[in-house]
Amino acid sequence: KRAAEIIMNTLPVCKERGISYATFTLVDIEPNARVKVIEYDNPPYILIRKQTFVEPIKEFTTIERKNIKTGPKKEAIIHYSHYEARPGDRLVFFSDGVTQSGMGSPHFPFGWGYNNVQSFILDIVGRKPDISARDLTREVVNQALLNDAYKAKDDITCGIIFSREPRDLLVITGPPLYPERDADLVRSFLNFEGKKIISGGTTANIVSRETGKKVHVNLKNLDPKIPPESEMEGADLVTEGI
Repeated sequence: KRAAEIIMNTLPVCKERGISYATFTLVDIEPNARVKVIEYDNPPYILIRKQTFVEPIKEFTTIERKNIKTGPKKEAIIHYSHYEARPGDRLVFFSDGVTQSGMGSPHFPFGWGYNNVQSFILDIVGRKPDISARDLTREVVNQALLNDAYKAKDDITCGIIFSREPRDLLVITGPPLYPERDADLVRSFLNFEGKKIISGGTTANIVSRETGKKVHVNLKNLDPKIPPESEMEGADLVTEGI
């Protein structure tokens, strides 16, 4: 809340109309999965959990203006809420350039609208439950641009936070400096939980020797500019050396 107050007193203000030019949404995620959100003049954020909407309880707080002469005439009211994040949660926040996109068009004479944005996002998540935060953000922004015939009339901003299990990746390349450490290298490779990539023929041969699993080179569809593909049981990808 202290950060929101500082930002409120820093944002530019229209001298004639006495209103703030800028809006914001602050998201603070703690290590214990507690999520705190502060909103000022943006459309309410959307929280999706198990492919449905969840509405956290929000508090309303009035921010005191430090400079009354140059500050907006209307009270600065922020919305504060918090919740405990769960795996699969999606927190979606956006500017009113999204909800107001298409305003004046035959399809959306009053703008795309908050409810339409909700339905759009929920439909995508239903069809693509594993869609990444980046791809879902692109879907929202691209649709808003399409509503405006690709000539945005206002700032179109969208951010999404997807709570999920980490996707870990291990890349091993180059043999150990001391050959007696080969077994340690392979043991680390086998014990790793996640995607595994072996880079380099020597490294692949070491893993093959220590595990007894063969490296299979695909000699079909050879391209003189690209090394042939290789496969090995237990590895998601086997490539040439970096």
